[in-house]
Amino acid sequence: MRRELPGDSTGLQRSVELISLSVERLDALVSTARRIDETIASLVDCPRHRVDLSALLSTLGQGFARFAEERDLRLDLRIVSGLMVIGGTEQFEIIAENLIDNAFDFSPPGGTVTLEVRRAGTMAEMAVSDQGTGIAEADLDTIFERYVSGRDGGKEHDGLGLWIVRRNAEAMGGRVWAANRPDGGLIVTVALPLAG
Repeated sequence: MRRELPGDSTGLQRSVELISLSVERLDALVSTARRIDETIASLVDCPRHRVDLSALLSTLGQGFARFAEERDLRLDLRIVSGLMVIGGTEQFEIIAENLIDNAFDFSPPGGTVTLEVRRAGTMAEMAVSDQGTGIAEADLDTIFERYVSGRDGGKEHDGLGLWIVRRNAEAMGGRVWAANRPDGGLIVTVALPLAG
C-alpha cells in the first residue's frame, strides 16, 4: 500500500503507518496467547523422569556463554555436578532460558550474569543474577504474575517469562523467588526437589 500512495498524501501515509503498527501489536498479542497456551499444555502433561540438572544446565550455559559474548556480556557458570531432579527436561530448559534471557536483557554492556546451581538440603537451587537495575521491594513477588514486568531498561517485556518460570517450577514441586543484590541487580532463585 505504501508504494501505491502518492508522495504528497501525508494523511494517507500516516493512516497506513497506524495500520502497520496495529498489525504489529496484534501479532504480538497472538504470539503471547500462543506462549500461554503452550505453557499450560506442557504443564498438564509434564513428564516425570530423573534429569541430571547439573549436566543439562552446563550444556545450556555453554551455549548462552557464546550468546553473551555477542551482546558484550559475560556468563559466569558455577554449577555443582551430579544434582539429579525429577521432572521434564523441556520444563527445566524453559526455566533456565527465561531466567538467563531476562538477565541478559537487563544487564548493562560489559556486565556479568551468573548462573549458579547448588545443593541446599533436599533441594537443588538454580540462581541467576545480573548487574542491571533491581526491583522495588514491594514488587519482588508481583513480577511472577502474568503480564507484569517490574524493571526499567533493557528490552520491552510482555511479562510472561517469570510467570512461566513459576508455573514450571511449581508443576515440578519447586518454588521461585527474587531478591535484589546488595551491589545492584537482581537474583532469581528456583528451588527444585532432588531425586531420591
